[in-house]
Amino acid sequence: MNRKTLFNLVAVLFLMLALGGGILVAGGAQAQGSPLARGTEGGESLTAALVGTAFTYQGRLTDTTGAPIAGPCTLRFTLYDAATGTGQIGTPQTKSSVPLNDGYFTVELDFGAGAFNGDARYMKIEVNCGSGYTTLSPRAALNPAPYAQFAKTIYRRTVVVSPVGTATENGTALLNALAGLTSASVNNPYLLKVEPGVYDLGASSLQMQEGVDVEGSGEKATIITAQAYSSMNAGTVMGANSSELRFLSVTNTGGGGSPYAIAIYYDSVNASAKLTHVTAAASMGPTNIAVRNRDSSPLMTNVAVLAGGPYDNSIGVWNDNSAPTMTDVYIYASDSTNNYGVINENNSWPKMTNVDATATMGTGDCIGVRNSDSWATIRHSVISAIECTAPYGVLNDASSGLYTVVIQNSQISAYPYTIQNNTGYTTNVGASQLEWGTVNAPGGTVTCAGCYDQNYTFYPNTCP
Repeated sequence: MNRKTLFNLVAVLFLMLALGGGILVAGGAQAQGSPLARGTEGGESLTAALVGTAFTYQGRLTDTTGAPIAGPCTLRFTLYDAATGTGQIGTPQTKSSVPLNDGYFTVELDFGAGAFNGDARYMKIEVNCGSGYTTLSPRAALNPAPYAQFAKTIYRRTVVVSPVGTATENGTALLNALAGLTSASVNNPYLLKVEPGVYDLGASSLQMQEGVDVEGSGEKATIITAQAYSSMNAGTVMGANSSELRFLSVTNTGGGGSPYAIAIYYDSVNASAKLTHVTAAASMGPTNIAVRNRDSSPLMTNVAVLAGGPYDNSIGVWNDNSAPTMTDVYIYASDSTNNYGVINENNSWPKMTNVDATATMGTGDCIGVRNSDSWATIRHSVISAIECTAPYGVLNDASSGLYTVVIQNSQISAYPYTIQNNTGYTTNVGASQLEWGTVNAPGGTVTCAGCYDQNYTFYPNTCP
């Protein structure tokens, strides 16, 4: 790109940058007179109080035809007290190799304490995408506003993401906002607040960061969605240590020619990862997995899980070498050849309390909970497998080793077998209803204490 073309480019860019800055990240305390950044979004004016010495700046780089720049680019920001001339304030901020997603970028800037005192401020922006720096002109104005005006909406470590246009454009804005939180950590946590809207990531994933909670505006209001992946080690949202995903819906609608529709994927994260008041849904892929936990132990509380589609497999929650704590979780897997409410495999050890898991409407296997070379503790739960060729409420099988499953104060419904227990498993069932089918134990041991069937016939020390 020659110098003349780049100048045309940055002239177009400046308008976008000047209108796009103003997503808030706040650091420490700020005296009265903090600046106000104004943005235009969908024809409406947006305002956000910038409190503290650090803030984020968002924009989009395009060429003169409007096509987005691929990047990465180096951006340099210098603060002034006037639209022209000298009067530099603070130290220039250089951001090297800034990634661009459809031309969009997010950077964090900090011009130091006292940079914003209520007086007018202007920012010079220089762009280097491989052909040297070019300065955008004129400087971007940051207008002062009284601190007290925003006293009720000041955020120190909160970034708000709003819809900016189409669902795809919204998804790009969400990805950029999270990527811009480069200083987040366990000791410096942030909240990414997502306003109501649909955020379509396409073939990308939202990779959460350690120390950043992602919070929607309600499970029916905020929806993050994507399409299928070629690998099982991906998802619409991918978890991280010391982070929580809450109050939103995450979906994967398949498509794109890839085999795995996975909504939420946790890999190598510990119990500090949380899912709270989340709906996870996967559909229309050859294999649909609403939540996949691999080598992880997230806390899942008040989670609705839906997996279904007309193809091969639908799995509500798949635990692979994982020990999640599942409390108040609703699971429904249906309409595929094989449907599984919960799969526990490869030395998993879940704790399931108040879990409602249903596998139904398949021409192959329908299994409420399948334990393979894994332990499980199930309390106060409802597990059912219905309207399938081969239904099992709980199926236990081991390739080697010895494992124990504990079921207490629960209801298991399936025909012909409520529990299928194979070699290597000891299953203890107490104070539970086993209805419609029987317990089949060709291997291992099943002990029932104080159980009853669908007719409430009581079995003090045998299994219905």
